[in-house]
Amino acid sequence: MFFLLGLLKTSIFIRLYQKDEEENRRLVFFYMVLVLTFLLSLADYALPDKIFIARRNIYTVLSIVYFVDSMYFYHYHTLPSLNEIPMLLLAGDGAKESILSMLLSQRLFFIFDLPLLFIFQRQIEKVDMAFYAFRISLFPKGVTYWILFCFILYLGVLYTLKKIFILRNRDLMTFHLRDVKSIVFREPKNPLKNSELKKYWHTGIPNEMTGKAKNKNLLVIQMESVQNIVIQRTYNGQEITPHLNRLIQSSGSIYFSNYYQSIGKGNTADAEFTSNHSLYPALDFPSYFRFTHNDFFGLPRKLKDEHYDTMVFHGNRKNFYNRDKMYPLMGFEKYYSLECFENPKIIGLGMDDKDLFQRITKILKEKVKRKELFYSFVITITSHHPYLLPKELQTLTLLPEDEDTILGNYLQAVHYVDEALGEWIEELKKEGILNHTLLAMYGDHYGISALKEEEEQSMERFIKKPYNLSEMMNIPLILHFPEDFPALKNEKVGCQMDFMPTILNLFSLNQQESLYFGGDLFDSSRRSFVAPVSYVMPGSFITDEGAFFLETDLQVENGWFIPFEHQELSMKMRRLLVERALKEVEDSLAILENRQETMPPKRKSDVY
Repeated sequence: MFFLLGLLKTSIFIRLYQKDEEENRRLVFFYMVLVLTFLLSLADYALPDKIFIARRNIYTVLSIVYFVDSMYFYHYHTLPSLNEIPMLLLAGDGAKESILSMLLSQRLFFIFDLPLLFIFQRQIEKVDMAFYAFRISLFPKGVTYWILFCFILYLGVLYTLKKIFILRNRDLMTFHLRDVKSIVFREPKNPLKNSELKKYWHTGIPNEMTGKAKNKNLLVIQMESVQNIVIQRTYNGQEITPHLNRLIQSSGSIYFSNYYQSIGKGNTADAEFTSNHSLYPALDFPSYFRFTHNDFFGLPRKLKDEHYDTMVFHGNRKNFYNRDKMYPLMGFEKYYSLECFENPKIIGLGMDDKDLFQRITKILKEKVKRKELFYSFVITITSHHPYLLPKELQTLTLLPEDEDTILGNYLQAVHYVDEALGEWIEELKKEGILNHTLLAMYGDHYGISALKEEEEQSMERFIKKPYNLSEMMNIPLILHFPEDFPALKNEKVGCQMDFMPTILNLFSLNQQESLYFGGDLFDSSRRSFVAPVSYVMPGSFITDEGAFFLETDLQVENGWFIPFEHQELSMKMRRLLVERALKEVEDSLAILENRQETMPPKRKSDVY
């Protein structure tokens, strides 16, 4: 009985791998069935009156593993390390609606029957023991050894076919055993040698934009789940982001249309981390939890040293994603969270963006009045997954097929936040705050996934063309200067890793050495390079020629290339860029894990 139920759950679980080759899915399915059979057959060696309990417990553990892994895979498209399981608990600290939307789906199938096994234990035991007696009459207890032999034989076949890699990334037992081994016998990364570290220390190359924002304020808005595909696009005859579109076309604006996310497992928090430090995020856990003992010398610290007041505004609880501990380490002096505001208006995950913006204006007005320079980092939240905006705030007219869907809800949420941003920017102009301020706005990460079949199909129907990973990870970056020059569109490929070096150049702070992995977006001599660390296999990259994504076998020749403007990239260059992507991520992690210096050499004696 437990084998049949386990077989059904295995069949459902394999559907998660719909993006993998059919042959690979069949190989993994067969192996997982072998694992299921082997584990349940181990119960044969229990005491006669304990066989049912042993089989039930094995089945219960497997069901829980299926459930947890399916929840995680649905969101990140990888199986979870034991280090990452606590991330699911973050749902209880600020993302309940988002996680609930995933729970209320077919993933509940993996655990819905578990309470019944204990409530109706006697009745189920009779049925299961009847199945067990029938099986024993056909196969003796020694069947366990035959299954073990099949394991070994099957592994040999996979190795011969060069398919052993598929088990490392897709079979639950193989993946988790390797994961436990890596945790128990984990070897710390060696610190980089001075010669290796040196190549990541940069002095900016002056260009026509150097010093363009010198001695000005900096207002950065990180827009929740706003991806580039909604910018300058209409839906059912309506502009989705009319206010952002108007800002992009106004004088003093530069719009980067080929800008990409650089996030890890921390999503929004990692977008903050990479944008402010030009360091790669942790691979297995949010950076705001992994690096709480580091000293950082990124954008907030540099501007603080230039006598800027550094502030963060976020409409969630102060401890969500460990922000209250990380911000002081990063150089932010003040953190305005949900607790700081009296009677905040709540929508979904946190404070209504419109309400938050109004309160920020009062604080910035005082700064301007006192002629105090500021760096204000604002994180929006109203357009957070699952995009459940109150009906009275939904102003887009949706097509019938998009009503109450993830795409329809997403477009409504983005449209509302665009309205909130438009109203706030007009207010900032009216109050004179933007007269001496560089405004920078970018999306933190994707809103609609290209890795989930339902969302992918909805998006393809919307944009009327295939929806792929590069479009999913493409986010907007808008810079608005308090100067009167024609609006510009910059199509150079960049990512959040490039944000800090670009801002340093604009503020003439790139003349002293700084450690970073990105580059100045205005440096025309630099080759564009993006190395995503999540939602794709490690080693994948994006350049001006196109996006290259490795498959689960990590073989360059089997990867797939999405060209931009019919360009091509040689196999030799693909290999070199894959190696660069892997090397940079490893080196950044070694720097952070070993707390190597990230401050300029002349300041290494300083303590802060």
